[in-house]
Amino acid sequence: MLLSIFIVLFVAILMLQQLNMDAGGFDRFQASLLNLLLFLFPLFILTIGAMSIAADIESGWYQLIRSYPVSITHYLGAKYVALVAIFLFALVTTEAVILIIGAFFGGVHIDSQFIVLTAVIIVIFSAISVMIGTFSIHRLQALGFSLGLWAVFTLLSNYIVMAIGTIIPKHIYENVIYTHVHINIIEWLRYVYLIQIEQTGILGKSFYYLTQFYETSLGIGFIIGITGLWWIIPLCLAYLKLKRKERYK
Repeated sequence: MLLSIFIVLFVAILMLQQLNMDAGGFDRFQASLLNLLLFLFPLFILTIGAMSIAADIESGWYQLIRSYPVSITHYLGAKYVALVAIFLFALVTTEAVILIIGAFFGGVHIDSQFIVLTAVIIVIFSAISVMIGTFSIHRLQALGFSLGLWAVFTLLSNYIVMAIGTIIPKHIYENVIYTHVHINIIEWLRYVYLIQIEQTGILGKSFYYLTQFYETSLGIGFIIGITGLWWIIPLCLAYLKLKRKERYK
């Protein structure tokens, strides 16, 4: 059911994006579609993935699997790959639907960078959802953790940063904003996407020098490294958590 909603929403976003491309490039409407993508899709991935792991722990299925010669690494790897495969299948299905619809309207252009962004969201948030599942005792707790972390990434951290901006000097506040972009995966993916489509000017002059750095070869390496850390660290934490649960069981 949730995957069906995922596909319908993504089809709607891409169709709206296509209409806006015909109207002319990246503007406030396009930015709204980007925000919608970054706002809704992580929620789907976090809840589905976390509840899947938590259900195994709650029902005793995980303990049964571990009674066989299946390592924690193999278990987490299988769950992670399955979760990524499900959402990538939904992404491919969405593209197929878009192309079929576009065939009736004289063709359609799919923004490859938008698709790549969606794939990266799937890969990273699937890892985070696996981590949340391992830290949960049952599905309800996994749902609560998922919603809480999603709220922090999408809403609360932004409000906190804005509140801090009212009480500290401007030059210090800029550093706070830079730090926030790097430690909030939603803001980081938005920023990297804007770099890729060369639209960082909408962020204002304060991001000029940071953007100049990330457009260099060293900066691109940092982008890959930081994005990779957001993928590998949650999976490592998930492994360590399951290892600790078994040790103190």
